[in-house]
Amino acid sequence: VEVPVRGPVVDGFPSGGNFFVCSYWDTVVFSPISYQGTNNPVLGIRLFNQGRGLLNANCWANADNAVYGVDARDIWVFDGSKFTGLGTQRVKNYLFQNINPEYSDRVFVINNTQKSQIEIYYPDLLSATGWCNKMLAYKYNLDVFNAPRDVSDASHATESPVYQEFPDSSSGFNDASRTVVYSRGDPGSKL
Repeated sequence: VEVPVRGPVVDGFPSGGNFFVCSYWDTVVFSPISYQGTNNPVLGIRLFNQGRGLLNANCWANADNAVYGVDARDIWVFDGSKFTGLGTQRVKNYLFQNINPEYSDRVFVINNTQKSQIEIYYPDLLSATGWCNKMLAYKYNLDVFNAPRDVSDASHATESPVYQEFPDSSSGFNDASRTVVYSRGDPGSKL
């Protein structure tokens, strides 16, 4: 299958019954056009947006009915029909001037539903090992960016139940809770 994007395909995400596939530069949409005679859909593939893509395969996260992502020039939200840039030019300049270009393939994005925020983890210019040592958060319920914060050598993240002490003095995971935990590039470290 030939996909009409510039450069190799990086990753894709579902939205609104379609599947969007991104290169570093562009995005195409795979739309179901026929289910006749088979259970598998026939997909139409067309260019959706030039200039919007993904910095790498880990630079997008779903949040309710939107997808948030980072490409080589912007932080964006996709609502199923259009891309919208997030943040002021000052926020974007700060992020892209501080990502260590040698390790830009290690940038990743996660949805922290407990805090209603999208978290962008990145290695800054002072990251000697290349592991992500900074995090910039966008609170989608308030439409604001938080100040960047330091993290300890993050390599990837996921949502998990909170590990806590219970009233009976036992401890364990509280399945009625969530938090973001990230793995670290430090051998022997815990989540």
